[in-house]
Amino acid sequence: MRRAPVLAACLAVVGLVASAAPGAAATVDRIAGTNQYETAIAVSQRTVRDPALSSRVAVLVSGDDAADVLAAPAVAINNGTDFENGNVSAPILMIPTGQGLTRQVEAELRRLELQTLYILGGTNKVSRAAQDQARAFVPTVERIAGADRYETAVKVSQRYATPGGAVVVTTGESPTEALPGVKAAGGTPLLLTRKDSLPAATANELKRLRPTRVVVVGGTGVVSTAVRRAVEAAATGAVVTRIGGADRYATDLAVTQSSDNEPYVVVLTSGETWQNAVVASAFSVSDDVAGTRLLTKRDCVPSASVDYITSRQLAVTVVGGPGNVSDAAANLTRC
Repeated sequence: MRRAPVLAACLAVVGLVASAAPGAAATVDRIAGTNQYETAIAVSQRTVRDPALSSRVAVLVSGDDAADVLAAPAVAINNGTDFENGNVSAPILMIPTGQGLTRQVEAELRRLELQTLYILGGTNKVSRAAQDQARAFVPTVERIAGADRYETAVKVSQRYATPGGAVVVTTGESPTEALPGVKAAGGTPLLLTRKDSLPAATANELKRLRPTRVVVVGGTGVVSTAVRRAVEAAATGAVVTRIGGADRYATDLAVTQSSDNEPYVVVLTSGETWQNAVVASAFSVSDDVAGTRLLTKRDCVPSASVDYITSRQLAVTVVGGPGNVSDAAANLTRC
């Protein structure tokens, strides 16, 4: 069965990371390519080893413009494959803004033997040329896009969410600050806001959803008290709470700690860039991973996160190369 999101209670694999430091995780491996595009392919290859056993669905987004990308994990998770022993999220692949499919991405899309490809964002983000290329070998290619990132998130919510249940609201202005909220949502609705004003599209979707619970993710420096009040006004009757820490790393850890799920693996990604963390957010909740995604700095891991990992003796999978997460960080060197 599908693992609950936080709110609900291999060619490109670079072996084991050597020279473990004292207190390091018992097992560390790294999934990485030379850039964000190749890393996404590597994660896809780890996620879908046999296309015949997959949902034959993938998600395609821009790899250098985050405007419409934050909702991608929700699409991937909602289009995963349910087996008797669990759910495997659909892979997320990336291409440069405004360009066609790269040779490597086209090869991976063909390997996946897709029936459906979802493109997130307008043609100014993922080009019409890329869409047309994909249509040559994928039976159904569908674009989900709004006028801006807020409307795109709403369109994803409208596709998959019915009234009632939980909703996550987080910033749409800073993709790295939004990463904890992306993780918190999992496959449940993720709606975006400006720091000091709630977009009309977001407010209207909250009214449609009539949620029983809304979690605002991020401190008041990311989502203001005024916006929280606006969320309360739009989501009449919902219990509205906030998960926030001193910075994105503390907030991200707090999201993990709020979950009823007990992970077996920590998927460690950079909190200084967004690309690998977005891909890893969908990958980590697959039942064959049974993990939680945590953010790290390049050369060290926040001390509280190290304590969380080592106290549970969790294995660590790093998503991203040493330029994003160094071997020192992979081996849990403390900040």
